[in-house]
Amino acid sequence: MSHAGFVMLLQFLYQKGLMYRLVAMGQAHPMEVTGEGVRGRTYRGLFFLIPFLVVVYVSYQSTGKKELYSLGIMLAHLYL
Repeated sequence: MSHAGFVMLLQFLYQKGLMYRLVAMGQAHPMEVTGEGVRGRTYRGLFFLIPFLVVVYVSYQSTGKKELYSLGIMLAHLYL
């Protein structure tokens, strides 16, 4: 499983748990797609996801930077 797939799984589990809690407390209807905003007590799960999101973002950025650098070097040797 890739890093992005793992983070998507964590986000899904977080959102599923959040909606379950809101429905159980009577603050949301079971057919709602999403909750209205993030409430104070739900930040705990969100803060758990942030490090994973940052790691995936940085890894994608560094991979893209390496690919563009190698493409630039290849093109420079081709045209010089």
